[in-house]
Amino acid sequence: MLVDAYNAFEVALWTVLGVVVAIRHRRSKSRLRRVAALATGLLFLFAVSDVIEMQTGAWWRPWPLLVLKGACLVGLASCAHRLLSTSRGRE
Repeated sequence: MLVDAYNAFEVALWTVLGVVVAIRHRRSKSRLRRVAALATGLLFLFAVSDVIEMQTGAWWRPWPLLVLKGACLVGLASCAHRLLSTSRGRE
């Protein structure tokens, strides 16, 4: 099915992005490295949420999956803001 293929693509995408963030920031300053490690973990967790979504058939069922996805998105947005502002010298 097309939906399963799309979710499988998303699993691969979030996993690859997690690896890229981890590799890109492995030698960064301590604070930046901690934020990158959190972002990496959140990207991997988001990939896991897509695997669960493939099994349940919906991103909002069961409700803890919706909460997990929401928490990942909020955390990733926060990490992205922090990484971008830190890398631009604003912090």
